[in-house]
Amino acid sequence: MPRFYFNVRDGIPIINDRTGIELPGLPAAVEEAHREAALVSSAMRNQPDLVKEMSVQVCDKEGKILARIDLPDTREFRT
Repeated sequence: MPRFYFNVRDGIPIINDRTGIELPGLPAAVEEAHREAALVSSAMRNQPDLVKEMSVQVCDKEGKILARIDLPDTREFRT
């Protein structure tokens, strides 16, 4: 299985995932990125101005961005 990395960004790196996780493919990685984005968004719910500029990027082992989930797009995942 391929390894995917999930970096949280705000224009500049905030959290670089150096470990990654093995998943069956990109669709599963995008689903995981939505979960990560929802967690970050929930943790920062009292700082909406910061959240609106943040995203979770799904990257491959070379660091190529395969998908990006903007935190404001995760509203349906918030609890």
